[in-house]
Amino acid sequence: DKDGNLKIADLGIALDANEPEVNEPAEEGQRRIVGTPHYISPEQVRGKGIDARSDIYSLGATAFHMLTGETPFEGNTSKEIIKKHVVEDARLVSDLNPDVPPMVCDLISRMMSKKQEDRPQSASILREELEQIKVKLEKGKSKTKLSKQKQAEETHIYTDAEKSIRMDLNLEFENLTGGTLPLPLNL
Repeated sequence: DKDGNLKIADLGIALDANEPEVNEPAEEGQRRIVGTPHYISPEQVRGKGIDARSDIYSLGATAFHMLTGETPFEGNTSKEIIKKHVVEDARLVSDLNPDVPPMVCDLISRMMSKKQEDRPQSASILREELEQIKVKLEKGKSKTKLSKQKQAEETHIYTDAEKSIRMDLNLEFENLTGGTLPLPLNL
């Protein structure tokens, strides 16, 4: 809103991953898939165990969308899109937005890895990686002779991604602990 407050809507599908009904069959021989097609993790689609790394995948898909204006996978139906999360690699952020710093592109690609073990393993680790990227970008700006416009664009892109990731980290923390993250996070 005009005061800078962020409001979240459409969390109607949010479930506790530890609840048994999350991966129970919907009908005989079928499994109910819970998730938004454009952001669902491969393990959710397969009915495998979900954890914080599933949220990191979805956060990567969200960051992808924010930085490119497009979702990682496109299709004519939800089923088509969901299948692509399992069988196809997402497009590269840099192919759609060459202004995004390579370190940010690489992190988003890792966040959207098909294998959970190839993603950052927790929100804390993701936050540490983001902090390292921020430091490197700031150091790189002082060493290179980028135009002021290019520096402003990179800072804006990083700041937008950082805001979204902070919000999602806080939501994940609330879901896991019932509390809120101490602010500021200093990302």
